[in-house]
Amino acid sequence: MIQKLLFPLQVLFRPIETLELGVRNRRYVAALLFASIATALSGAALAWKLDASRVVLSEMAASGELAKASEREVIDQIDQSQRIALVKGVATGIFLVPLIALAIALGLKIVCWIIGRKGAFASLLSAVALALVPFAIVKLIEAISAVNQVSLTPTMAAELLPTSLAALIHDAAPRMRRVYTLIDVINLWIAGLIGIGFSAATAWKHSRGIALSFALYLLFAGALLVGLPGLISQEGV
Repeated sequence: MIQKLLFPLQVLFRPIETLELGVRNRRYVAALLFASIATALSGAALAWKLDASRVVLSEMAASGELAKASEREVIDQIDQSQRIALVKGVATGIFLVPLIALAIALGLKIVCWIIGRKGAFASLLSAVALALVPFAIVKLIEAISAVNQVSLTPTMAAELLPTSLAALIHDAAPRMRRVYTLIDVINLWIAGLIGIGFSAATAWKHSRGIALSFALYLLFAGALLVGLPGLISQEGV
């Protein structure tokens, strides 16, 4: 039992062998649980250390409510904001992470149909779930780091554990900063692992699976992180 629970961690040290075995035996439950629990812990830790007063006071001041509100009402607003952050952080791990994994696996299934390869959905889900292990490790480190902080603002929480090139280049233009966000060590690692898992699930060459995975990552992440924000900013001008 313990060996099965610890199996996903082997993808960090033996990615090809672990993914091939995990995909063949459809081992996605433990990996999904690990990613979900780690994300929930990170969300809870960030919410616990979040200094919601700064955000609430600035929002109330901007809307004009601060001058009218009593001290008790301000405290209630801060407490409510803290509770919302906690629920949102935990819910992200419990619900959003599995849904994202299912959506990616479904997308890979559609890709299989497009390129004419056969791959069972459970095998593709196993590949995705095991590929999320690096993400889960980062979330655990983020949770430990958050607990050791005195307090966190939303900006500090978002930049607590940077993994993209955008965190190193601060003077870039907004559009280029979004491009640098694509160069994320963890996301690229996950994309590579998904490529290996996809190859194992479809009996394809590893090089082709990894190339396809990186191409899909650049396509969808580029559209979401670069194209869509760019369109929104243009509409707002």
